[in-house]
Amino acid sequence: VQIIGTLTEGVQSGSSGTLLADDPADQFSIGGDWTIGVAGAHSDTLQGGLSADVSGALALGAQSGGAGTLTLSGLSSTLSVEGATLAVGGGGTGSLHLADGASLSAFSASLTAGASAGATGVIALDGANSTLTIGHDLTLGAAATGAGVLSIAGDGNSLTVAADATIGASGSGSVDLQAGTTLDASSGNIVLGAQAHA
Repeated sequence: VQIIGTLTEGVQSGSSGTLLADDPADQFSIGGDWTIGVAGAHSDTLQGGLSADVSGALALGAQSGGAGTLTLSGLSSTLSVEGATLAVGGGGTGSLHLADGASLSAFSASLTAGASAGATGVIALDGANSTLTIGHDLTLGAAATGAGVLSIAGDGNSLTVAADATIGASGSGSVDLQAGTTLDASSGNIVLGAQAHA
């Protein structure tokens, strides 16, 4: 499946939809930005060893009232994001889920969960041996009243950040790391509660 240009799903308030891609013989390619859940709700699943790439940014739950979910599941299921931003809960509610050996790489991107006031972003890795690699900063709870949650459970699951990892910038951030998992921000700093709240 090749999409020339951007892919935007769940545009209108009250709308909902799903997308499932699971053919390992296929190449799922988006030639621009990928937005899942603008003002409506949309849930996408990539699984079964599928290889996918996005040449632009990835946004889940872009606007207030929007809800976007992306699940990447299964050994050899991969997603490459080439844009500069990966926003989970940009203005609404976003969920990014990696499971059972899947991998997502965004070597040119910063990852933000809970980017705007009132937004919520959840990043979860479970099963075993899934990897999430970010080329720049990780920020959980970027804006006041925004919330970012990171949960990593299951042997071999890892998140690597090539710059700073900030847990609670102006909003709230939380991290739950279970035994056998890794959060690697050794190339930068891990910052807890970057700004005081009145």
